Amino acid sequence: MSTFTTLASKIADDLARSDLTSQISDAILEAIRFYEGERFFFNEAHAQTATLSTSAVAIAFSALPVRFLEIDRIRLALGSGSYDDLEHRSYVDLMHGQDAQATGQPIEFALYADSVQFDVKANQNYTLVMDGLKSLGNTASNTYTVSSSVSWFTDGRDLIRAAAKKSLYMNVTKDAEQALIANQAEMLALNMLRGKTNQRGSGYVVPTCW
Repeated sequence: MSTFTTLASKIADDLARSDLTSQISDAILEAIRFYEGERFFFNEAHAQTATLSTSAVAIAFSALPVRFLEIDRIRLALGSGSYDDLEHRSYVDLMHGQDAQATGQPIEFALYADSVQFDVKANQNYTLVMDGLKSLGNTASNTYTVSSSVSWFTDGRDLIRAAAKKSLYMNVTKDAEQALIANQAEMLALNMLRGKTNQRGSGYVVPTCW
């Protein structure tokens, strides 16, 4: 199983450089930051549950079961297998309705200040069922440790490897020719992952066309 460390070691072998440990780590994290906002089959979260506690009007992203980068859908579990979909509103629209704070069952939500804001304070504990685009790093801090073994280093290994090498050739070793070659490898890996994602579009992954 590939980890941050094994991928960094492979990149060092590719470059035939054993003196770029910190630069390689930085390049890997830069590549992940660049691509983490794109949907692949491995970075979407389905039916993640969280609790909206009594009298709460917001939940911090860091308190959710995964670190959401984008939320597609939130449902309230009402029991007996029934759910209510919450309507996604802008923060401004949501605040317009809160001149007088109400308590009840939430029906709307907005994303603001790294948290999920609701239209009313909850009148009881509710189970939220959430789908969306997730970070693969630590839930609270969105970081990756050297022992991390997540899909960026397995399913996305070729993409991150090529993107990191391109950055190193451009910014560290100053080798424009090798940077162009790495860029071509990056585009091939990206198209491969996009193709795999589209193939699985009939499942939980949201299909995208290019």
